[in-house]
Amino acid sequence: MKVVEGAIVSIPFESTYGVCKVLYVSKYFKNIALLKVFSEKLDKNQKHPIILKSDSFELIYTATKLIKNGTWPIIGTEPLSKLDREANKRIVGGDVWVADECMGGATDSELKSLPEMNVFNVIYLEGKVSKFPLKNGCHV
Repeated sequence: MKVVEGAIVSIPFESTYGVCKVLYVSKYFKNIALLKVFSEKLDKNQKHPIILKSDSFELIYTATKLIKNGTWPIIGTEPLSKLDREANKRIVGGDVWVADECMGGATDSELKSLPEMNVFNVIYLEGKVSKFPLKNGCHV
């Protein structure tokens, strides 16, 4: 399965699931994507649109393998907002990168204001999402 920007992805658990949105898929950094990981889980009978408007999320770079093989199914798509498209500006090895383009060395100001591109493994991400509370204040 191809991973595309704007895909809404489910990270399933026994009776709940986490939701994330693919903001960027790198061609340069093979099999890596930037996910907007929403900070609450839903139970199996809740639909994802209720969480997509949340301001509570983290931006996490991780491997695309579990999306590609269907372990984390794509459950919809949504166009990227301007902020979503700009979220991939980051520091990689002291340089500023926008998408797959190196813009050159980072200034002191950019080093302080832009996030470092840290890639987390899928086990870390699943563990993090498993601890998120259920939407509407219920906890697992």
